[in-house]
Amino acid sequence: MIQVSPRVSVIVCVYNCERYLAEALDSVFAQTFRDFELIVVDDGSTDRTPEIVASYGARLRAIHQRNGGVSAARNAGLRAARGEWIAFLDADDIWLPVKLERQLAAAAEHPEAGIIVADMLQFVGERVLVPSRNRAMRARSGMVLLDVLSRNWICPSAALVRRACYADAGEFIEGKNWGEDWLMWLRIASKHAVLSMEEILVRYRVHDSNASLRTPAVQFETIMENYDLALEMIPQLAAQRAKVRAVQYRVAIRRAIDDITAVDPYAARQKLRWARRARPCAPAARLLSIVAWTPVPVLRFCKYCWGK
Repeated sequence: MIQVSPRVSVIVCVYNCERYLAEALDSVFAQTFRDFELIVVDDGSTDRTPEIVASYGARLRAIHQRNGGVSAARNAGLRAARGEWIAFLDADDIWLPVKLERQLAAAAEHPEAGIIVADMLQFVGERVLVPSRNRAMRARSGMVLLDVLSRNWICPSAALVRRACYADAGEFIEGKNWGEDWLMWLRIASKHAVLSMEEILVRYRVHDSNASLRTPAVQFETIMENYDLALEMIPQLAAQRAKVRAVQYRVAIRRAIDDITAVDPYAARQKLRWARRARPCAPAARLLSIVAWTPVPVLRFCKYCWGK
């Protein structure tokens, strides 16, 4: 018997997310577009995740592996996928029922696009924090490599990606603390167009366990290292090294100013070291370095006076 491949492979990677997993899986099965396979990669969970996955029986394919991190889980899902399109869903996020239908319709209208990015809202409990991520991040469409370099609006749960794009880009980089998805989008955007939709099709849940909210110092170091890695991996960026360093500098300076405003000079000095590395002669970094070495009581007094 000839086995017909599904149009879309939906991949849910999960690690100890028993609280939200069923809601995420149910949002997949509630899709109006039905020609999909669902692959759940359990990345070594120690809570009730395996039981929840097993309760869906043959409606999904389950992969259980030792904990290797989100990139290892995504790579395992990609290797098992059979669809023409790949759609990741984080185990704590929710799709609206028409998500796949609307994205595939957009893909048919824009055959040049390798990534179709739905808009999404960010919420916590019953409260909406960001009503439109694409609008907040000034999402664009087309060949947007430098835009994605400056600001990553492409969330895995909101992206529908041609499988051929992953074949071009390779696998997710494993062993990173943060930004492995951003590096993937950069690699794909260097060769393929991106289509950013205006319709809200995803609900992104914010909670204490979000990876993006952990260890800000480590997250920042990883961001800076990722710029260096992007220069090594992507020829188009290597040819525009000065522009990449300018973006890296702006990110570091902006974060340093935030730290100084929060009267955290130690954290600011971390950012300013990277800013000076990106642009050694920039006067703003030198001036802010003087401020960052100002005693904390003086900074607090200045902030108090400024706020009066």
